[in-house]
Amino acid sequence: MNLLLIAANSVPRGGQVSASISGDAGAEKFEFTTRSDPEKRQRTLVPSGVAGLLSGEPEEGAVDARGIQPFYTGLLARLTNMALDIGLKDETFFLTAIPAGPDVDVDGGGETERGVE
Repeated sequence: MNLLLIAANSVPRGGQVSASISGDAGAEKFEFTTRSDPEKRQRTLVPSGVAGLLSGEPEEGAVDARGIQPFYTGLLARLTNMALDIGLKDETFFLTAIPAGPDVDVDGGGETERGVE
């Protein structure tokens, strides 16, 4: 639910939010993507400061009322050994959570990537 709320904040003027869960029980991969419609004057963005808050390192050095959601989400991810990856690619926001390990295959294509931990 926390990941979904963060994803929804990436389309502040509306858009499409997609969520998927894949993988075996106990090794689930959670993927959230959002996309806005520029013709409707909508814009997709990475919410300000969220990457730092997810990693437990707020850009401003402290967590305010708006930042507690992503900060807490990152804390839960670290406590449950999940790796988070967040970003914007081709006007599409993505937020992915996968079980962390020494080599994490984020995209299923055989290449190892590391996200926010």
